[in-house]
Amino acid sequence: MEVQLKWRIKKTKKANKKFPLYYISVKPQLAISLSLLDKQPFLDPQKMIIFFRPKNDIVSGNILIKLRWRIKKMVKAGKEYLLCYISVPARSALFLLDKEPFLDLQRMIIFFRPKQNDPQQSSTQNQQPQSQ
Repeated sequence: MEVQLKWRIKKTKKANKKFPLYYISVKPQLAISLSLLDKQPFLDPQKMIIFFRPKNDIVSGNILIKLRWRIKKMVKAGKEYLLCYISVPARSALFLLDKEPFLDLQRMIIFFRPKQNDPQQSSTQNQQPQSQ
């Protein structure tokens, strides 16, 4: 079973320079039920997947990029909510932004698929008048 995740891009300013931060949003219920928050995410840029290993586990492989969890607590209407994000470095994110992230619940990996065309865009393209 697969669950579609979402990209979140936050623009920040540091030393009068603006730059984006890239995150993959993971639903807190999924992260807690699969015990993902107790594990360290790694990005394999060759296979274009993110996999999870125990935090103290030594991971060897070709080129692996160690990612970080960003957990934020938000209070809304007196209720406390968790927001869970995986931070992706900008250099790696540039190759992945044109793809949609999906969480495979059985293998516990995040993989990327090419983005599907927006249905509204494709319907407007089909409705354009043809020149005679």
